[in-house]
Amino acid sequence: MGDPPSYPAHALSWGLCGLATSSTHQHRDSHGLPTHVAPLCGSKLWVLLKHTNKDKDDCNFYRDYLRVRFDKDEGIEDFFESEVLYLDNTTHLVMKPNILHYVLTLEHSVAYGGHFIPRTGIKAVIIGYVHTAFLTYSITNTLHPEIKRLLFRMLLNWCFHGTKFKQSGFLMSLNACAHYVVRFH
Repeated sequence: MGDPPSYPAHALSWGLCGLATSSTHQHRDSHGLPTHVAPLCGSKLWVLLKHTNKDKDDCNFYRDYLRVRFDKDEGIEDFFESEVLYLDNTTHLVMKPNILHYVLTLEHSVAYGGHFIPRTGIKAVIIGYVHTAFLTYSITNTLHPEIKRLLFRMLLNWCFHGTKFKQSGFLMSLNACAHYVVRFH
């Protein structure tokens, strides 16, 4: 059978350089994974979009997103609330899984960050993964095929063996809020 594939560290941690005024399109991160990012130099605006109607499920989110992009009669504010975060070398953002967002780089910048698979947010990760696949990967800015293999192996392990985690005050619940911003002084 051979050795199992190695841990995809290159897909779960990364560095990136951005030129001033560059931006991304509105997207979810790879396979719906949560993201952490910290600029080492320069600054960025990180814009998070949330559905205004909390009763709508995530499928409606995409339908409304497409309506906003292609129907000029309705504005984005009819469907989404936005939150803008200013990130510089004193901040480290930890963003919940499956969050629609875009990034504007204000100054030339270098940042490090990564993705992770949280036990407490696995449902949102799976929803993000399914939507990414159904929408032919047009809602993400990058894909890491290795993550799919890791995610499936983790899910199988949890199904057969359980999580064996006890609730702890030390485990950060990503369901508690949309994101965490740690500011260093």
